[in-house]
Amino acid sequence: MNLAYYHLLGHIFVAVHACHSQAEARDTLAKVGFGKELVERGRKLVEEGEALIARRLDEEGEDRTIEHGLHVAVTELEMWQRSVEYLVKRKLDNTQLVELTFGYDLHAEEHTLTAVARALRTLSMLRTRPDVQETFSSPRAMHDQLVTGWTLLNKVFRYTKLRLAPGVGSNKNGAVFEALARHEAAMTAWLQDLQTATGKMSDKPKMLGFIGFLPAGVGLPLGGAAHDVVLHEQARRAAPNPADARPTSGWSAGRQGRNRENLGKGFIEPTFH
Repeated sequence: MNLAYYHLLGHIFVAVHACHSQAEARDTLAKVGFGKELVERGRKLVEEGEALIARRLDEEGEDRTIEHGLHVAVTELEMWQRSVEYLVKRKLDNTQLVELTFGYDLHAEEHTLTAVARALRTLSMLRTRPDVQETFSSPRAMHDQLVTGWTLLNKVFRYTKLRLAPGVGSNKNGAVFEALARHEAAMTAWLQDLQTATGKMSDKPKMLGFIGFLPAGVGLPLGGAAHDVVLHEQARRAAPNPADARPTSGWSAGRQGRNRENLGKGFIEPTFH
């Protein structure tokens, strides 16, 4: 399990919050071997994780360029979520389900973690709730929203990796970085236990969507290929290197240019003029 620090922390936060807020989630996990001791351990991991992030930024300082990029990436992610929420609320007359789908109940100490947790909840609910999926105009539209959200979330993860990594003047073997590495290993072990438990719940996709952690084969996929990949998915992830003048897919004007990643039904055949 090779996930970014905020990715691990976000999954734990969503799962623990689900257990604390709904007895059904807590009892269902307990029946498959994920008891209250593990839930309590997860709560402590979230507290420790947020404290370590604050310690890293306090002891080593902030890189303003990275912080600005992270702020923009989080804003893009939240804009995507609000756009999807608008589409769903037009046709879904169920306030409670809307609030759960878009993580109204998720409030971490840090805004970035809140945004990550809400995005993870939204993606998992979209993947597992037919009543939510039916609010979209077509399966293609539903899939494109999943790919877009997942792409933007990964952009946030890339910036959070830079945020927590040693800076130019940092001691790479410093105590805070060793503490972050130990905590990351502890979170990975906890999530592996959750993965084992949720693997026994494949017949309960709606509950898995609320917990925010789906075993393989459950729900709609997050990835995409061929014409199902939204235009310039690669471009959403990171800006191109200005020193690299080679032609690339993405970052072109409109749907023309050398973008060969989006050929297929509904897309314009590229030209090279």
